[in-house]
Amino acid sequence: MKEFLAVALLKTTAYLPLPVLHGLGVLVGRLVSFSSPKLRRITRKNIEACFPYTDETGVKQASRAAFDELGKVTLEMGWMWGANARRQKTAVKFVENEQLFKDALDSGKGVLILAPHLGAWEMIGSYLAWHDKPVTSMYRPARMQKVDALIHAGRCAFGQNLVPTDGKGVMQVMKALKKGGISGILPDQDPKDSGVMAPFFGIPTNTMTLVPKLAQKLDIEILFAFAERLPWGRGYKIHFIKASDEIRSDDTLIAAKALNQGVEQCVEIAPSQYQWSYKRFKRTPNFNYND
Repeated sequence: MKEFLAVALLKTTAYLPLPVLHGLGVLVGRLVSFSSPKLRRITRKNIEACFPYTDETGVKQASRAAFDELGKVTLEMGWMWGANARRQKTAVKFVENEQLFKDALDSGKGVLILAPHLGAWEMIGSYLAWHDKPVTSMYRPARMQKVDALIHAGRCAFGQNLVPTDGKGVMQVMKALKKGGISGILPDQDPKDSGVMAPFFGIPTNTMTLVPKLAQKLDIEILFAFAERLPWGRGYKIHFIKASDEIRSDDTLIAAKALNQGVEQCVEIAPSQYQWSYKRFKRTPNFNYND
């Protein structure tokens, strides 16, 4: 029954106009905030840690805004996986630093896109696939089989190639980049098996080494990207930011620090749209989400 309801919700939201969807998303976000003390605590701890000079009123406002955006991103998933290309393209109103992306495509090199858990990250996958280059992205299947089928179909609808989040998947990403294709990676995940402690908003954070390793081994273009959600369901603004050259450093700590600084740059543009409910600092010494 739970899986049936999830699929029904995702399919229904695919046909709703964005203003309606995002309006309902605010209601969903506030309901989640009210009903989940755990998520409220995680969100608050993350915001307090990353913005230590914010007063109590500011923290409350930032937390409320974060849950509003969490509700929006939850409901817009079905829209992203079910809306056709015309509807999605119409929803992209602006592209900031688009020339960076065009130059990267024209370079003939592979293009690695680092898309944090910020804004409508599903839109980035669609946007990349609209261009005349193959897109390879790493993907961890959803637990519900029918939901996973829906996600897989939605992400592949415009030509994305999904590969597993394991060693085999990494090899496929490398192969695709070597051939001059595009690959997308979420750079702000907590790596389970390997990582290095590097500062994120000044806090020692377990940080992936995959991106620096790819940058060291391959002659590729590297850009950060995210889709900012515009107010009142007006659509999206795609942002591109060039990665620092330090992300290619042989010193893993320097490269990881540059990776996190790039994510910070993105977050600072639309802070309320970051996934603050994620335990990003769960491996940070002396950082306790249960206080």
